[in-house]
Amino acid sequence: MAATILCALGFLSVKSYEYYVKFTHYDVWFKDDATAEKYFKAAYGEKGTEETRKQFVERFHLHNTKATYDPAQIQLAGHIEGNPLCTNLKKLVGAKQETIKFTPDAPLGSHEHPHAIEVKLSDVQRLSSYVPAHSTFFAIYFTITALHGLHVLGGAIVLAYFLLTVDKWWKKAPEQFTNRIEVGGLFWHFVDLVWIFLFPIIYLL
Repeated sequence: MAATILCALGFLSVKSYEYYVKFTHYDVWFKDDATAEKYFKAAYGEKGTEETRKQFVERFHLHNTKATYDPAQIQLAGHIEGNPLCTNLKKLVGAKQETIKFTPDAPLGSHEHPHAIEVKLSDVQRLSSYVPAHSTFFAIYFTITALHGLHVLGGAIVLAYFLLTVDKWWKKAPEQFTNRIEVGGLFWHFVDLVWIFLFPIIYLL
């Protein structure tokens, strides 16, 4: 039982780190094609626009589907200096900030990130970290995975309670304690059932 609780806490730790990484990773949409191309080239050189589009296609697996997309809506992905958590264009403008230092993601096949570029907020149409408001995908992703995480947390709390009170309950009412273990086990296996569907839907598809 203790090992199960430790595994649950390990899962929650990994998920918390994953959420933090997403909440500090940003996409920037620019107001027009010319402005976008200027920043794409600043980030990746003369083939900046081509490189950014390749990353966009790769991220959303558009090369394996018949899906279409508007090239003008391709965003520049990366990190804002200081790794602010869940900020957006409205907050930055409200803080009287005129520019941001933005480090774009590494080009495909490379582990070296480009140098940070300065982005004028007046050129930005939209800026969002990977939060539920970013897109429909992330809204669904966080709803489902957060619900799963809450189930795991609830199960860990129940199991911890059983572990800490096992002597008391076993001596006082062994039949009732056994029933509680069974009910707790059913809850835990419900979490397993949820995960069986979540894993292929969110991570494999």
